[in-house]
Amino acid sequence: MPSEGPSSQEVAGQAAPVEGHGGSWAVAGLCGAGVALIGTVAALVLPGRILPRPASDAATDVVHTFQVVGVLAAVALGIVAGLAAASLVGGHVRSGDTPPPDAPARAAARSVTTLALVACAALVVAVVVWGLSVLTPAGAAGGDPVVVRVTGHQWVWTYAYPGTRVNGTSLELPLGRPVEFEVTSVDVTHGFHPIAFGTQVEASPGVVTVLRVTPDRLGPVRVQCSQLCGLLHAAMATDAEVVSPSDFAHWLVGQGTPTATARRIAGLAR
Repeated sequence: MPSEGPSSQEVAGQAAPVEGHGGSWAVAGLCGAGVALIGTVAALVLPGRILPRPASDAATDVVHTFQVVGVLAAVALGIVAGLAAASLVGGHVRSGDTPPPDAPARAAARSVTTLALVACAALVVAVVVWGLSVLTPAGAAGGDPVVVRVTGHQWVWTYAYPGTRVNGTSLELPLGRPVEFEVTSVDVTHGFHPIAFGTQVEASPGVVTVLRVTPDRLGPVRVQCSQLCGLLHAAMATDAEVVSPSDFAHWLVGQGTPTATARRIAGLAR
């Protein structure tokens, strides 16, 4: 007997198109681009509004690092969001239709997944490269820095300027001059944290830790202890000031430093 041809239902099922492949990638692109755009704007704007206003080169690097990492993370999130959108609205088969072969779809999925992994790996490499570019080696030499010996006590900071008669609880720094803090403690572990400079180090008994910054903004800089050090830890703070080199030299002279020495330390004379 002659074989029967395919039924009309089978023909209809075989001829039924798979919906949504082109549309799914369009939705994925729009969704990914939208997420990446929103994340990028947030990454560029929020660090400057949330973080303390930078007062040194190191603090500026901190803000820029938050922005760079935030933008790269937004791009990565956009890629993930786009793939998720494509999987949700991708091609599907109506009830009663015959599913098409899945080999082409699987091949396309592998290609897209590979591209996404390569893109995310490139973003991770970019983060590492940026981090290494802004990392200041602990032993890097400063250009004839102003040296300040910082000592933590329960519960006060004292500051001594070698070569001068200044040794007390006041801290003033010259604008645009490299500063080298030599930080230690006489009792317990404290944390030396000049907040607007965007950096901090431990003040450990018997250990001198060097911290280098270059103040680049005039005005107050609050120094806070960042390590729990006892009953009055929260009150262990200094209201420091970044002043012009001439005002800094005048301040040193007012503390009993010879004028020539004060001008040399302030960078006004060599």
